[in-house]
Order: sequence, then C-alpha cells, then structure tokens
Amino acid sequence: MIIAIVDNAHTQKSSASSALTAMVRSAASSADIVKIIATFSDAKQLIATGKCDAIIMSGAHKSIRAATFDEIMVVGCLLTTFSKTPIYATCFAAHLMVEMYGGTVQTLAMPPHGLLEIRPVQTHDVLQTHDNVFKAYHGHDDAIVALPANMHALSVAVEQPRATMAFVSNDGLRMGVHYHPEKSQGDVTKTISRFLAYARTKGTSRCVRCCGFGCGCHVHKNCACGCSCAARGACDLSWW
Repeated sequence: MIIAIVDNAHTQKSSASSALTAMVRSAASSADIVKIIATFSDAKQLIATGKCDAIIMSGAHKSIRAATFDEIMVVGCLLTTFSKTPIYATCFAAHLMVEMYGGTVQTLAMPPHGLLEIRPVQTHDVLQTHDNVFKAYHGHDDAIVALPANMHALSVAVEQPRATMAFVSNDGLRMGVHYHPEKSQGDVTKTISRFLAYARTKGTSRCVRCCGFGCGCHVHKNCACGCSCAARGACDLSWW
C-alpha cells in the first residue's frame, strides 16, 4: 500500500509532524511505502504516478487564513486528484478540507489550548468507536462551524458546541479532526492505525494509464493497453 503523509508543519519548529509520521510508520506494514509530501513539487510527483492508497494530512500551528499558496495547492490538488482515495486530515488540514468543500471555519471563543473535552454525536469505526465524552489535544482558535453538504459531524466541543471536532464525508472517504491525535492519549491515538486498516480494505490503487476512470478496482488481470506502470493490470474495465 502506498501511504502519503502531507507535512503541513515542515517550515515550523514543531514535533507534531514527526510524531504523526512515527505513528503512521508504526501502524504501517513492512511492505507499505510511505511518502512524505512537504511541498507542491512533492505533491506533483505523487500526482504524476496516479497511485496512492491512503493520505494523511498533518496539522500546523497557524490559522488557515495564513495558509501559503503551496499549502492550499497541495491539499486542493490531492483532494481532487485522488477522489477515490481515503484521506484523513488533522486540525489545520481538516480546516482547509472543510472550506474547500464549501464549509465554514471561523475564529471562536475556544477553551485554552491543551486537552479539550469532546462529546460524540455519532460513533464511527475509525474516528470514534464509543459514545463517551473524551479528551484530546487542541491548539487552534479557528473552529469548524458549518460542514459542507457532503459531510456530517461526529463530535463537538463540550465547552463550545458550535465547534465540530470530528467529521466524515457521506461516502466515507474524507475524514478529519480538529484535534491532534499525535499529542493526545487513549483511544484517539488509535485512529491512525484504524484509518490505515480502513484504507487497506478500500483497495484504491489503479492504473490511470489504462482507463483513467479511477474506478478503484484491483482485479489484477492482464492490462489491454500494455502499460508499463507499477500498477499494471490494476484495472481491466470489467465493471464497464
């Protein structure tokens, strides 16, 4: 499985990205390929291959109003190019994702940065496996106050119910959290491994040179076009 980690904090003195990367590598199998996407150039190289099975987008210690052109382009291009690939975004990246799909992020009177009490409104196999109030680390005054039509909330902040803490798209391929799993404790830290397990079952690797439809099938039969890409035979158009 090919896993891409988008490092949105690579220009900051932050341990968040390295901690998140360590969590991903720990949860990945020895056969998985982990790629770090730190710049738009890195993203373009990944897009050129047309192959990625899971994308995890890190947070950053700033508001999305301060997002650079490169950061916006990386998130936006990966969301659109890998439309059938599961993507998990944390804090800053989750905020960008929500606004790119038509939701609203704005500054709210949020509790002090640190462990925040969160109330589930719906359970989820990856992000929330229980319906008990729990704590997770947050470090933003920006908050998700309105989700786009294709997403629904999984939890809200106890002290600021207007703020969505976790969400998922209706097709299950986009999910995000306001908080930092790599700085939290308990069940929250298991979301990365559960996300990778989920992505593994989705099996979205495909040969875009064969059909370009992004059907996501991976039947591994002979490829009619005779392409030489690493995913040769990933799509045989049997669904068409």
